[in-house]
Amino acid sequence: MKPIFFVLAACSLPAIAADPSATPADDITGQHKYAERWRILVDLDQDGHDDMLLGNPQTSGNSGMAWDVYLHRNNDFRRIGDLWAHRKAISFEKVAGEAHEGVLARVWVYVRGGVGTGRFGYHLLKEDAVEKLAAIGIYPNQGGIGESIYKATFEKSPIPCKKEYSKTAEDGTVTWIAEK
Repeated sequence: MKPIFFVLAACSLPAIAADPSATPADDITGQHKYAERWRILVDLDQDGHDDMLLGNPQTSGNSGMAWDVYLHRNNDFRRIGDLWAHRKAISFEKVAGEAHEGVLARVWVYVRGGVGTGRFGYHLLKEDAVEKLAAIGIYPNQGGIGESIYKATFEKSPIPCKKEYSKTAEDGTVTWIAEK
């Protein structure tokens, strides 16, 4: 019974790894040897080290893509969860105060739902979790408050970030190129 307990306990721990963006991603479509990805480097916890969101365009659509969220810890990256966002509709904000004890950052996102409509909200990031999206519906393409909210949130992130896309060589070497 003890070996099963230890295996289950180990599986529930957050994954810790060297830089996961340095390893090539397999192309699940079979069209190419490797898949190209997006990553966002951002110091989510304000410790002086870039944390990372690693996106997989193979899961993408008009509303965005799945992003794995990694915190930089002791020269490794620890995955704390995932979220859905479009790379052009994501912004990062530090949080403070007793009401947010244990919260490292707030990640604002807009998830497109259809023509001119979507969900606007945020995820709270903690040391070991990405909390579920808290959101409201807005209409950013119809002017008014929805458009103002969208522009104010996504034109410039309060915590600076660097968005990059990968180019993977035939030998599996991954190079990251800054978005222009």
